Amino acid sequence: MTKATEAGGTLNDLGSCYLDVTGFGKIDLNILPDISDTKSVTYNDEPTIGRTTPIKTYAHSDNRTINVTFYFIVTSKSDIQKNISYIYAIQSAAYPRDGSPYKPPPVCKFSCGNLIWDGFQNVVCVVLKSYDVKYNKEYPWDESTFLPYYVEMSTTWDVVYDSAQLPGQERILSGA
Repeated sequence: MTKATEAGGTLNDLGSCYLDVTGFGKIDLNILPDISDTKSVTYNDEPTIGRTTPIKTYAHSDNRTINVTFYFIVTSKSDIQKNISYIYAIQSAAYPRDGSPYKPPPVCKFSCGNLIWDGFQNVVCVVLKSYDVKYNKEYPWDESTFLPYYVEMSTTWDVVYDSAQLPGQERILSGA
């Protein structure tokens, strides 16, 4: 069992909880993020003569959406630039990549232990739909950057799949 902090209060990385932003690299998290994982299914009602209720037929599934709130805390001076670069890296995933014509925003990878499963592994490919950074003035901040020592960043991601690796019920069940 790894301790949450080292001597002196430095936070340890969680290991298998990270976001890999294409073009930037791996953001190793040291505070467990808040995560919600949402997927909905649409069924059609098929009325049938002689039945009191219609038959439900599967129409399609909607996007799987993962909401993640990242927490960035400063415990040493080196955390200030690291946290700023992590926030900018996540924000960059909402913008098209350079090129002519513009390339779509990057596909990133998210993993957090056994909390996220795609039917093959504990890593999902995601595209950023939105982000919201909260710079709260209630916390102490760095005088040169104005970065508060505690920052919350809420994000919403759509999970994307390679067409050869679309998950089905059997694959999701096997990860349990």
